[in-house]
Amino acid sequence: MNKKYYIVLAILVAIIGFKLFSSSSQSTTSASGGDYQLSLVSDPNPPSTGKDLLTLSVMDSAGKAVDGATVVLDINMATMNMGSQSGTATPQGSGAYRLNANFSMGGPWKISAAVTLPDGQTVSKDFTVNVR
Repeated sequence: MNKKYYIVLAILVAIIGFKLFSSSSQSTTSASGGDYQLSLVSDPNPPSTGKDLLTLSVMDSAGKAVDGATVVLDINMATMNMGSQSGTATPQGSGAYRLNANFSMGGPWKISAAVTLPDGQTVSKDFTVNVR
């Protein structure tokens, strides 16, 4: 087989892998047995390399905003270790918590959210965002 064949094959494998690991930058999902909804949105949307603002929304099962929680976000590239970023998000009211992120390169990034609710219960959820 010739060299061009392997190059094309490598590119196709990379594209397929990238599609498998990437998802929308806006995600809403149930966590902790469906008692709470955690959703993550980035600004800009979709996220881009450089500084982005991440907002995690915390809602109870009735759709009511949960204030008074402590939200810690841990951010790392999904496909290679680019150094972990971690921080406590700042409460914004109405169940929203914000943290600045600095994405050093494009590709899939894993954002792990750990939420300690006012009653001490913890809820966690992993999100994958595709940084452009």
